[in-house]
Amino acid sequence: MAVLGGDFVLISDTGYKIVQKAVKVTDAGANRLKMTANFGSLNWITTFRLEGDDNIAVLEKVYLEPEPTAEQWALIPGGEAKMKGMFKQLEETPHLVLCPASTRNG
Repeated sequence: MAVLGGDFVLISDTGYKIVQKAVKVTDAGANRLKMTANFGSLNWITTFRLEGDDNIAVLEKVYLEPEPTAEQWALIPGGEAKMKGMFKQLEETPHLVLCPASTRNG
């Protein structure tokens, strides 16, 4: 995975696939990174805890901000339960090893 051209992408042997468009990565302090992407009128937030020599990123939490209203949850396919289940699954993602952009393929 990488941030390429402002998009969060999954890189494979055959190229890359955009996972989230137009993300913004910021320093969240206390050895954490925060990645923000628009999700309609909400923000999709993913936080990573940095470990090792700050080159290991552990996905810590995924959530929407501000907290969706009941009406907004109803507009999301599958609703609140499905979305929160997906967030939980994402939070179990194995750690990511961070490397300089010059080491990427393609």
